[in-house]
Amino acid sequence: MEASTAYAVPADSGADAIVRALAEAGTRLMFGVPGGGPNLDVVGAAATAGLRFILAHGETAAVIMAATYADLTGTPGAATSATAHSSAAPSGPATSGSSSG
Repeated sequence: MEASTAYAVPADSGADAIVRALAEAGTRLMFGVPGGGPNLDVVGAAATAGLRFILAHGETAAVIMAATYADLTGTPGAATSATAHSSAAPSGPATSGSSSG
């Protein structure tokens, strides 16, 4: 019996899985403020995967930059945070039905 090659390769780490999903969705830039622990794992995985990390002055600026990137490119934006619960927070393109206020 021949082995099937059509299977999902498990991620090496949570950071790798996050970055792989972002890259497959078309993300090329990641914005944020580097912190410690899991945050640095995500930033390192992004560098290894070829995603460019853009340093922001603060978390709010990083999220605004990621949302703008998403709006302009139509691909998910990503922002990292240096807080205790660091993560990559994807931001999709704005929908035409959204309202602000």
